[in-house]
Amino acid sequence: MKARRFTFIAILSLLVFAVPACSQNLSGGDRMQQNQFNRPDFSQGKGGNFGAGKTNSDDTASILTVDTSLLVKDEDDISTLSIKKDVTLNLSDFASSASSSITLTDEITATKETKGDGSTYVTIDTSATKDALNITLTGSLSKGEVEIVPAKNADIVLTLQGVSISSGNYPAINVSKASRTFLVLEGTNSLTDGRSYGTGYSKAEGTDYYTSSFKGTVEDGAELTQNWAEGSDTKGTLYTKGALLVSGTGSLNVTESYKHGIYSKDYIRIFGGTITVNNGGRSAVRSLNGFVMDDGVLNITGTGTNSAHPNDNSRGIIVEGDESSDGKGKGYIYISGGTININSTGKAISAKWDIDDDAETDSTEDDPNPVVMITGGTISVKTTDTVVDDDMNPRTITYYDVDGISVTETASCSPEGIEGKTGVIITGGKITVNTTDDALNASLDGSGYVNITGGEIYLYATQADAIDSNGDINISGGTIVTLAPMGSEDGFDCDGVLTFTGGLSVGISGSSHAYASTENTSSKQIAFVLAQSYAGSAGTTMAIKDESGKTVFAFDIPSGASSYGIITLSSPEFEAGKTYTVYSGVTASGGTKLNGVYTTLPSVSGGKSTGTITTTAGTYVYTLGSVAGGFGAGFGGGRNAANGMGGFEGQDGLPPEPPEGFEDNMGQGPRGGMGGNRGVRGGQRR
Repeated sequence: MKARRFTFIAILSLLVFAVPACSQNLSGGDRMQQNQFNRPDFSQGKGGNFGAGKTNSDDTASILTVDTSLLVKDEDDISTLSIKKDVTLNLSDFASSASSSITLTDEITATKETKGDGSTYVTIDTSATKDALNITLTGSLSKGEVEIVPAKNADIVLTLQGVSISSGNYPAINVSKASRTFLVLEGTNSLTDGRSYGTGYSKAEGTDYYTSSFKGTVEDGAELTQNWAEGSDTKGTLYTKGALLVSGTGSLNVTESYKHGIYSKDYIRIFGGTITVNNGGRSAVRSLNGFVMDDGVLNITGTGTNSAHPNDNSRGIIVEGDESSDGKGKGYIYISGGTININSTGKAISAKWDIDDDAETDSTEDDPNPVVMITGGTISVKTTDTVVDDDMNPRTITYYDVDGISVTETASCSPEGIEGKTGVIITGGKITVNTTDDALNASLDGSGYVNITGGEIYLYATQADAIDSNGDINISGGTIVTLAPMGSEDGFDCDGVLTFTGGLSVGISGSSHAYASTENTSSKQIAFVLAQSYAGSAGTTMAIKDESGKTVFAFDIPSGASSYGIITLSSPEFEAGKTYTVYSGVTASGGTKLNGVYTTLPSVSGGKSTGTITTTAGTYVYTLGSVAGGFGAGFGGGRNAANGMGGFEGQDGLPPEPPEGFEDNMGQGPRGGMGGNRGVRGGQRR
């Protein structure tokens, strides 16, 4: 596949508000207590002033760019590489041979030694040549490791051809210098990490880690651990110091319960192959500067729970971001193709660099750009751990971290689906997200953004918001269904402005907060906000007809929606200068639907007329029933949020299966902190 190279530009407005932030996660009662004034009646379906707060029409505009050329490079396609040398090493034969070394070429040698844990440690030294070379590994190591030592900045092609490695106290494969590693998968390959969570690994006790019973010399910087073992604390089962570029037609299965399954100290790009990571440790796939997916299949299962690993449950794809000249503008996640299936206890996909928590200097010149951008592919995400909100219910806990070191910090657990600290951009793809915390989140205070211009998107959060932006939400295309069951949570939640200029969107909120605003002059597509009494009950179909009797909108309200507050919906079928009638409990026949919303309209009969809306030019938000103005959209009328309490029923409080149309195809760093222990707020240690 030829690499694609372009610069994606997202234009949005940055807003400043004097109203409380949505990210405070106030309970429904608390939110409504602050909205008990200025409540006009919208029961007649007229465009009202329920969003009379500050809008983005007069605020400072800012152009934010995601420079994909920083990570999407033609030369990263293996077809552009000219390989000068090609060597093969059978690990089974070498491990069982009497020889401790073998010459593969005049410039490449392989050596082995037995480590203190009894494992066979194989070193392939290619540092004598800077020529691009291919190393093919075959065979197996039942307890062993492979380290590749290339020349600095040399390119290595590592072909795994039916390889099986179970490591001891070291990573299974470690490319230890800053070269590009082209990983080619052929046949079925597996890597299993022998290291355990809660243990400090180092070459000798007193170096990096030591226990309270240690009587020897402790080096400067060594830390007290509950358990020590000879080995290496290298972050990944598969670790590369440089960029990791994956291709091939084979598969790779990685199993670990320590730090990370696959780790790159630069960036990871997947062109092909099938990768499965069974993660009982911290992250399945993690990198410093970025993650790019062009094609292939990535399956992730994360099983380490917050109760077992406090503040550090198992996550999916994580990009740390690096505040440096090398990391400037990077730190993002870019998915343009392929298939990603994630079922994890913790965050599924996150570009996590946070200017408030991670910035080390006042200058922003060398900051990374923590954005998630999706332009294609199929993504299926599920998170299952229980949300622990460190803002609403702060409490201090002490626990042992991945290295067995005592940490004291604020308890936190945020199993979000897709998170870009600065923003999330979606222009295409098929995306299904079932989470306990926010399904889609941009958390930069005041200026985070969610921009959606296309795609088939289903977002369901059982304990939080479906879309939560600490700035604006801008929707100009795509088919979007969002569900948020808790009484104080929302299908669309923003501290800024919710803008519709296109697309087909439905958002079901447990609360009665309306974030669409009549004062938002950026909206160019009409939106209706309907209270439950107008739209109808769970398990029924609602429809909207124009004055001629033509059906212009239809939606199957999920059967699990036992009690919701409002439905926000927007469609290009809604026009100014017309009168629309809302019907509940209709019978629909024909048509085509996606996640319950009809993309090709059906024939509708029966049902009950519950209200009418007359649209006029220049007004883009209309309501039926009393609803509460969302904080970002301004204050407005509303009913008591308790009337909107309820939830979407599921097994053991977990998300239900995706609705019809979306099949479920789930298949360390800086240290510091409280009381001299390490750690930063929210368990976000690298």
